[in-house]
Amino acid sequence: MNAAGRHPRHGARIVGLMTGTSADAVDAILVDFRGHGLEARHDVLAYRETALPDALRREVLDLADADQWEPERLLRLDAALAECYADATRALIAAAAVEPSSVDAIGMHGQTIRHLPRSATGSGALTWQAGSAPILAERTGLTVVSDFRRRDAAAGGEGAPLVPIADWWCFRSATEARVLLNLGGMANVTHLPAGAALEDVRAFDTGPGNAVLDALVSAATAGLARHDDGGRMATQGRVHAGLLSQLLADPFFLLPPPRRAGGTSASAMPRACRGSPGTCSSRSRTRSRPPPSSPRLRSRMPSSASCVREAASTPCT
Repeated sequence: MNAAGRHPRHGARIVGLMTGTSADAVDAILVDFRGHGLEARHDVLAYRETALPDALRREVLDLADADQWEPERLLRLDAALAECYADATRALIAAAAVEPSSVDAIGMHGQTIRHLPRSATGSGALTWQAGSAPILAERTGLTVVSDFRRRDAAAGGEGAPLVPIADWWCFRSATEARVLLNLGGMANVTHLPAGAALEDVRAFDTGPGNAVLDALVSAATAGLARHDDGGRMATQGRVHAGLLSQLLADPFFLLPPPRRAGGTSASAMPRACRGSPGTCSSRSRTRSRPPPSSPRLRSRMPSSASCVREAASTPCT
């Protein structure tokens, strides 16, 4: 690995930022890349998770589930998220003990507020991620690259999952076929045939993941917990066969790959479970994974616009 303060020769130093469907935290990673293109090599210099303030998280989830939006709320959310991304970036760079000027760019995914897959539109996928790239660039003084999903949708893709290129880059094998399951807010799978070229990779969403689990935990605990830490709640329950059958009857599971799960955490679970602590008895088991040693890209309630104003003044620490 390069000395922390030294810029990689013939490569780039990049900050990657991601907030998933669960809207629980900003995942930030600092990576040195040596070389260019798909044959580049990398060193991870630092990784950090920064929790979103409660008010900002509530506003994200509220807007993600809303049928209609007030333009002013979207504008405030876009700005507030960018401020959190800037805080996370500065903290990451400080933790890595590198000069900010040594960072070449920030890759910012943003917070998905609405995603309509091709199956829902009858034509191209439509998607929008909040988080102002101009504000992030101004606060950090760094170049910001963003709108990955919309670019993929414009090129005819589903806009997600975006992880397959990183899965192929980090985990491909000349002799062994591999399948990688990403249990994010929405779960997705990548199939890497033995000796696969990038164009041979297949990936698609398998269905709702931790976003639903987090919403159920919040409902069951009246908002006191954000997630099922270590799966302790899930291990005390049992499968509700009737509810499972209801969920698996969703037309999504009949769609052929590639497919993308649209909607949000609340729209993905039965209406009877929404916002009613204790009314939904089915629980699933999940396990959190530690931060990867390679730069894995991870395709993570009533409130008002005042929540965003409150969150914008709350440091993301």
